[in-house]
Amino acid sequence: MSNLIETVKGKGTVFSGERLVAEVQYEVWVYQTYNETLLLSGQELRTPSFQNTELKLNKPVEADFNELLTLHLADGRKLNFWALGGECKATGGLYL
Repeated sequence: MSNLIETVKGKGTVFSGERLVAEVQYEVWVYQTYNETLLLSGQELRTPSFQNTELKLNKPVEADFNELLTLHLADGRKLNFWALGGECKATGGLYL
């Protein structure tokens, strides 16, 4: 089971290394996934297991195959992703 725990919208910049690729508007969704365990007492225990991050940009970005891109968010955080056929695939979570 997973829950949406954060949504971030804003204007940011996309870089490939130190090269500016594009200025974009973005929306990021962060989901928390849980492992659910039924205890012998009958209670259910929910343990956070991992987070999944999804990204949508307002326009496609041009990138070479296997080129890792970094979105710099307005709040100072960053998100690495791949741009594949107009779609974005985050490679991990948000970081500073």
